[in-house]
Amino acid sequence: MKTTIRVVLAAIVLVALVAGAMASAPPVIHAQDDPEECIANGVPPMMLGGIQQRVGIEGEMPQPLVDMIAVMMCDLEVPADLQAEVDALVSDGVVTEEQVAQVEEMMGGGRPGGDEGEMPSESMGDEAQSGDEFPVSTLTPADIPEPDALLFPREIEFEGQAITIEALPERIVVLSTDMGDMLLQLVPPRYFAAIPARLEDGVMANFPMLAAAVETKLSNENQWDPEVILSYDPDLIVVHVRMQGETDALAVLADLGIPVIAFQSPLETPDQIAEAIRVLGEATGSDAQAETLIEDFMARVEAINEKLAGVEERPLVLVLSTPGGMPMVLGTNTISDGLLRVAGGRSASEEMGVRGMSMADAEQVMAVDPEKIILIDFVGAGRAPFAPILEAPGMETTRAMQDEDNILMLPTRYLMISSNSAIEGVERIAAWLYPDLFTEAE
Repeated sequence: MKTTIRVVLAAIVLVALVAGAMASAPPVIHAQDDPEECIANGVPPMMLGGIQQRVGIEGEMPQPLVDMIAVMMCDLEVPADLQAEVDALVSDGVVTEEQVAQVEEMMGGGRPGGDEGEMPSESMGDEAQSGDEFPVSTLTPADIPEPDALLFPREIEFEGQAITIEALPERIVVLSTDMGDMLLQLVPPRYFAAIPARLEDGVMANFPMLAAAVETKLSNENQWDPEVILSYDPDLIVVHVRMQGETDALAVLADLGIPVIAFQSPLETPDQIAEAIRVLGEATGSDAQAETLIEDFMARVEAINEKLAGVEERPLVLVLSTPGGMPMVLGTNTISDGLLRVAGGRSASEEMGVRGMSMADAEQVMAVDPEKIILIDFVGAGRAPFAPILEAPGMETTRAMQDEDNILMLPTRYLMISSNSAIEGVERIAAWLYPDLFTEAE
């Protein structure tokens, strides 16, 4: 089996190399939609140096890795020829697979909207998140109903695809935090063969007590290794795809006959999230539980919509986070931007022209002059990592910095995970933006 996997993986790399050599010049399209333009724009030296230091790459950063980071900053899929160059670095011993995986994680897996990576905190700021202020869910395994095995076999349709699941999955492998967040609410922990380790993190995820009941956790370094995944004998694999390497690994697994549910869309709107829950409910025989989650989620969204129906002037809000330890703007085409709009905020990143995730620039922030700023505390480090923006000369003149109440800090799980549980973050933001429309209890 392992030999077969290696052969298929080698074939994928070979095809990617040939495709890269034969590819014609890319079409000229507007900025941040074209990987070549992203590469041409480069990576800010401060950001590149921080990434290099954290992953432990000595000497000059290999150019293919720099180009990969530039593409991920635009929230675009890494082109096959560039991915082949990165793979060649690993094959030649220039960098390790673990270092490449760390770079991908620091860039949020190339998708700020869904499962946006995890970085260790080097220091806890004085204003780090309080567990009392942001309590996590206390759901236990006993609270999750059993799935219905009589619903199988069945065909599952999603995003223009269809797969057949012959029997109730009992060894589910989850490769993305947002998928795990939803699935932990749908089926008891004993139905999981492995889940991402960060689902136990109360800053990153919403159901640490449920995640703790799953015996096997996948580390950031090995969760995309097909051999590691196969070692758990999965009967269903679920993922929110963000990068070419992920697509290649899933292709190998699908070719081996394992059912794979791989969402490709950003899952940035309530309707998209509700549809993902429906699909996951069907795939796990948890249709009724999925419907319950969807009804609650959409009812809370509608309650916010009703309160904001008469609001004409909406405040301009900037959303910042610190994956990799450096301030980044979370732009359009991300779950954070989508949820901000549901909460009644006007997107400052849209006015800045930022799509996906981009290095924050103090002058650009001052030019757009946001009225409010949301800080997403990536690993519980408080406001300290945001100092390069918040304490930049001239920032004190912006509207957001005129009052401390104009700054809101939230944990990652409230605004960077594509799941129904993010509604709590939306409710908090709406109440912060419109205190006269929402009671304290709400």
